[in-house]
Amino acid sequence: MRIDEALRIYLSEFRLPGEAPLISALLEHFAAHWRVRNSINFDILSKLFYFSRNVIISHLQIMMPLLV
Repeated sequence: MRIDEALRIYLSEFRLPGEAPLISALLEHFAAHWRVRNSINFDILSKLFYFSRNVIISHLQIMMPLLV
């Protein structure tokens, strides 16, 4: 499954907390799980984390431009 599709499904199951450390922990868990489920052998965990974070930030900028 593509990472953007997986992230959409993951985020549809709950509401993100407002605290950055909690969001970071959730995204780190997501990235680690996605890497294992998709048999990615090389270490791109940080790239997956930052991609996921950037997708969320982009979504926030589009949906709530006054907050970001």
